[in-house]
Amino acid sequence: ASIFACSGYAVYSNMSLQVGPGLNTKIVASSLACGKGGDSNTALNSWIFIAVWRKVTRDQEYRRYAWVVKADPDCVFFPDRLVPILRANAQASYINNCQYGLHGPIEVFSRGAIDRLAQDYAQSFDGKSPARCVKEQDFGIWGEDMFIDQCFSKVLSLPNRATEPRVLCEDHCDCPDFFWCKAGADRVAYHPFKTVGAYEACIANALTQTPPAVMAAARSRVLPGAAASTSSSEYYGGGGSAVYGVGGSNEYAGTGSSEYGGTGSDEYAGTGSSGYEGTGSDEYGGTGNNEYGSGSSQYGSDAAGAYYGSAYPAQTA
Repeated sequence: ASIFACSGYAVYSNMSLQVGPGLNTKIVASSLACGKGGDSNTALNSWIFIAVWRKVTRDQEYRRYAWVVKADPDCVFFPDRLVPILRANAQASYINNCQYGLHGPIEVFSRGAIDRLAQDYAQSFDGKSPARCVKEQDFGIWGEDMFIDQCFSKVLSLPNRATEPRVLCEDHCDCPDFFWCKAGADRVAYHPFKTVGAYEACIANALTQTPPAVMAAARSRVLPGAAASTSSSEYYGGGGSAVYGVGGSNEYAGTGSSEYGGTGSDEYAGTGSSGYEGTGSDEYGGTGNNEYGSGSSQYGSDAAGAYYGSAYPAQTA
């Protein structure tokens, strides 16, 4: 499970850390601390992720893959379950995982979407932030997930925002029994699980025989629009921690966590341990999300690291 099932990965942090044998963090020039606020008392972490995505777009490694996945460290993620969903939504610019809007535990973007984000960074005077997405949005009390969702859908007007509820099961999006991790054999991710024991129990439960989620087909849809970039050979995203693609070909396989999705990966993890987040609430205010914390309260130490998961090599039918 998680990003460790991916064929490629990268870990981003504001400190140089060895995450595992042969895996060191990539440095993001930003503090990873933030406050909380808004109607849901969410982590106000948009600027942190602006710094992380700047590093990602500059590194250019995401361009090896067709899809990019960012996942939180307390998110149990099964990359193999994402593959058929991506095939079915091959023309999507990115995947919306909840009817209420994109939720941050796992985010799935096409390479074309990240290319467009990189162009917006290039339009700013110093290249440190996406020019239009910062200028044209009042995001002071938003979490990073709302910022990126509105940036892509409203400001940059990306076509084909696909809504796919099978991607995420969490209490904040009509999945109150998330903790049993039995919401369907095709459910990609569950969130949140703050301890190693709870995380492992979720994996064990999810891998037992369960039928597919009955609501998935009825609520899955793709909005009309132009095709997104899907011709690349891999998917940058996926389970766990890394920047690039799950199970597949020439990627960067490995075992880390990184900005592109992967389960268990979260933007700002603690100093290399699993609990990157504090005990605070999740982006939409509720029982604990990831954002920051190396085991402590909600925000976290400068040692925290961003974990990205990665993806799958593109496959043809």
